[in-house]
Amino acid sequence: MIIFLYGPDQYRLKQNVDTVIAGYRAKHPSGFNIFSIQGSESGSLVSLRDALGRTSLFQEVKLVILNNPFHSNSAEGALGLLQEFGVQKDPLTVVLLVHSGTQKEANNKDLFSYANAAGNLIRKFDYLEGAELERWVKAEIKKRNLSIQTTAFRNLFSRVGKESIQWMQALDVLANYGGTITPVEVDRLIHAQQESNIFEFVDAVALKDRPKAFSLLYRELALGRDPYYILSMIAYQLRTMLMVGDSTARGLPAPLIAKKTGLHPFVIKKMSNAITRYKVEDLKLAFSRLSDLDLGAKSGNLDLQDALFSLVLA
Repeated sequence: MIIFLYGPDQYRLKQNVDTVIAGYRAKHPSGFNIFSIQGSESGSLVSLRDALGRTSLFQEVKLVILNNPFHSNSAEGALGLLQEFGVQKDPLTVVLLVHSGTQKEANNKDLFSYANAAGNLIRKFDYLEGAELERWVKAEIKKRNLSIQTTAFRNLFSRVGKESIQWMQALDVLANYGGTITPVEVDRLIHAQQESNIFEFVDAVALKDRPKAFSLLYRELALGRDPYYILSMIAYQLRTMLMVGDSTARGLPAPLIAKKTGLHPFVIKKMSNAITRYKVEDLKLAFSRLSDLDLGAKSGNLDLQDALFSLVLA
């Protein structure tokens, strides 16, 4: 059996990966094996062959998670192995393919066609917008036993945007406050200071000011900031800078950039001023390195906090 989860909205994607794993654990409490493989690693195909070839005397179900399956290290070989072991028709083998990107970013068309074939379980996680995003956010607010005034809700939308990971961070802050959220709480709690600190950190890393970057990272971690939160904020800043930089380079006016990207005009203005200090190639390289850190942390192959310090000192 093949389960294919993909799309750029990484929080909802990860949320559903966790749901799949939890579902199989609950369904097979006494007979369940799980394997997690990173397609970006050089030995991924060996690990995949080993996982698919494992047999059990007790006919246990096995769940094989292949993250980043379209990476050049594994895409072609992974397709061959999945076909060789007849995974699509094997009731005891479930392969979960997890691609945190768009179809365009899946750089192996044959593997994408195989994963996206009829009969597989497929879910796509694009960024939510408009009424869909509002419904999702309201559901997440309800899960946290919060209530929020309409004006405060609109205020949140002007600050947070459409990235689900940013919404989760904002809602977690509000949940610590509890009760009914008013515009005052939104102004006080969902403050630009966190973004400012991370932006200052990104600035120091990009300008190779290692002492400052090290100091800022140490301060954020000492304050109890989750390393994954720091990673996601850095990624958000870099992604935003790349979007604004690309749009600006193509001569798009700020109102059109806001419409196309969903970013607040204030953010666009700030990024437009900052982008002139960076080379687009350096931003792309930094974003790629962050993606590798994210994959390594999720697979348990590296300690994210140590990796962030390594990023600073590189």
